[in-house]
Amino acid sequence: MVEVAGIRSNVALGIIALLLLCIIGDSSQGTISYETNSEYPILNEMISQSGGSVNLTWSSRWNSLPQRVENNSQLVGDHIVLNASYNGLTEFSRIEMYFVSINFTISNTSRFICYDTYKTIGNSTHEIHVTVLNSLNESIDHSIYLDVDFGNWFAPSVVVNYPIELGDKLFNITWSSVDLNADDVNFYQVWFSADGGAYYQLLALNLTKSYFIWNTTGFLIQDYIVRIRAFSVDLSVYPGPFVGIPGDYWPGDYSDGYVVISTQNHVPIGATIEIVSPSDLSFFEGTSGNRIVWNLTIYSGILPNAISYTIYHNNVVYLSSSQQITGYVGQSISCLLEGFVAGSHNFTLVVDYPWMNGGINSDSVFVEILLSPMMVLISFASASIIVIFVVAILFTKRARDVNNYTTQA
Repeated sequence: MVEVAGIRSNVALGIIALLLLCIIGDSSQGTISYETNSEYPILNEMISQSGGSVNLTWSSRWNSLPQRVENNSQLVGDHIVLNASYNGLTEFSRIEMYFVSINFTISNTSRFICYDTYKTIGNSTHEIHVTVLNSLNESIDHSIYLDVDFGNWFAPSVVVNYPIELGDKLFNITWSSVDLNADDVNFYQVWFSADGGAYYQLLALNLTKSYFIWNTTGFLIQDYIVRIRAFSVDLSVYPGPFVGIPGDYWPGDYSDGYVVISTQNHVPIGATIEIVSPSDLSFFEGTSGNRIVWNLTIYSGILPNAISYTIYHNNVVYLSSSQQITGYVGQSISCLLEGFVAGSHNFTLVVDYPWMNGGINSDSVFVEILLSPMMVLISFASASIIVIFVVAILFTKRARDVNNYTTQA
């Protein structure tokens, strides 16, 4: 058990040492060097794939767990790091990693070499040679990895919202974007097409904000396609200045989002809603089923999912809710009138929606609740009984007074 524990301890220490070497470049045990136009040594020995004493793995910010690199491997992640190692017993001088297609070599004088491919490789396919050399520049171990596909860069995903008409010929175009490369910020261009997307003209460029207000004064009255192009820009690699735009953007990969704007008669984007005012009401107290119904007339435009509203009773909030809008016809807002006492009542509907017809978003209905006939009859009967009772008392008192007067006489 002691021996097994010692082996586990050595393995753990080895892993920690490997991580430290990748982080600090193994400065204590070797020197990392980069070459871009060197002559590669002639290799006469047997070439093996991930064999011998050479091992090549990869990791990224998305997955820190090392994974073996093989022929036709597809490496996808933010900042793909290659980790080559030599575990042979033969004395060596250095280990090299060579990318054939770009004639780029990185070497280290220790057993380990780590390289972040983000800045050099990008998105491309490569043949990679990992070679261990002795002091005579002779290969003592070598592995080739064919058709290794790197996916380091991710173009942003951009979604363009429905434009908002701010006034005569003014449109506020907004959008949002997501970039899977953590260090990237997005720069934008705004384009428009008047011929259905066959040709685009530039409206604005080098934007970092996610909105653009387009003044269409002077443009033909028609439909336009607006294209928002979002670029990936890693300011940690090149912070600017951007003289050549977008040529100076790095890495500069991009994607597009689209929306249609109509300047014909300046039709607003949202559907126009009008409140149809119902007649004033009157009913007897205590009756059920009485309600106010405000019908909604909805004109052409984009339907909202729902509208919010508030109903006030005598200037005090009675009900706040929302009404789903499922189509252009048959839409209404109602208020049940139960539990109110006899008297005069005012009910006012206020709708919270920007595109109200004529800008009018409220309507008031007056309701008169009458005392019920039964209550009137009961009140009349009660009053009659009281009158009879009072008359009877007065009559009795009068008779008593007369009787006392007679007795005295």
